[in-house]
Amino acid sequence: MNKFIAFLLTLSSSLFCIAQQYKVDITKAIVKEISISDVLYDIKTINVMIPDTVVLKNAFFYLTRDKKYLVATQFNHESYLFDIHGKFIKEIYGNHIGWPCKHFDVKRNILYGDNFKDWIGMDVQTNKIVKQVTKPKQFKEQIANFMQISDDKYIGYVNNQSGNCTTLFAIFDSRGNILYREPNNRVYTKANFDTPYFPGSFYEYESRYFCLEPFWGTTVYEIGDNILYPHIYFYVGDKMPIYEFQDLNRDNQSNKDEWKLFVVRETKNRIYFSYITAKGLRWGYYSKKEDQAYIAPASDNSTKLFHFDEKNFNPALLQDKYSVRSIVKGDTLKVLIGTFK
Repeated sequence: MNKFIAFLLTLSSSLFCIAQQYKVDITKAIVKEISISDVLYDIKTINVMIPDTVVLKNAFFYLTRDKKYLVATQFNHESYLFDIHGKFIKEIYGNHIGWPCKHFDVKRNILYGDNFKDWIGMDVQTNKIVKQVTKPKQFKEQIANFMQISDDKYIGYVNNQSGNCTTLFAIFDSRGNILYREPNNRVYTKANFDTPYFPGSFYEYESRYFCLEPFWGTTVYEIGDNILYPHIYFYVGDKMPIYEFQDLNRDNQSNKDEWKLFVVRETKNRIYFSYITAKGLRWGYYSKKEDQAYIAPASDNSTKLFHFDEKNFNPALLQDKYSVRSIVKGDTLKVLIGTFK
């Protein structure tokens, strides 16, 4: 993988205008308490009032294009829309789709559901179906999520459920036709009945599209014209994950603490990231100007994830915003949201 990255970094930029590359050395990161004001501006706290008929469990919180709040539940069909003040507007999606929602396209205000064969997209304003994306037939069971990267072009991560799948990412059109495959040259020996099913992690920054190397990866790629260019490489030293242990429930067999990239978001000045370790989730940011990474201290108190602690902020990464949320008295979703610095 390192040789592959080095080779791509030497490609002529005349073929494609490549975004600047970065190396984030987590092994040399400075551990410090990171406050809310260290990472956010335009901070707002909103109390989203939950009606008695609404049950929120494993919810995802989104700020829509027209400045409303969309709350989508992970395992239920229902999703809900609230206004900028947290007042309930309406339920969306309902029973239109036979499977819970999987993906919200913030740029186009479209919430997608999965009916096994297609992704069905509904405009959250009109409550009408406006998109239908057919899953590539050969990867129907392996692509859990996608991102639209042009008028009729989509990218999805292909889960290596067999251990020897030769495709890492697939780019396809709305009819399910494969336009490009990013090859996967790594294999593992499948040991049990568990099946890796990672949704993929994508983001847009400065009208460019990026994807994280999934599961045990350490690289963020820019999506070019039928090629993926390394954009950010996270160096983790001897904490490098072992791909051969991709099959679920095999982590402990590696007998080492592996650091696994989880979420990345980017601004003009910083790269925000989180990663999974043997002791839990860690997060921090990389200063592009200083060429220095900063990481918040580890915390054994998981309840802090649901508090707005100014001195040691624990955020939840979301689109181009940070949000932190907690249920208060069972009828209010308290949300802190702001813009990345």
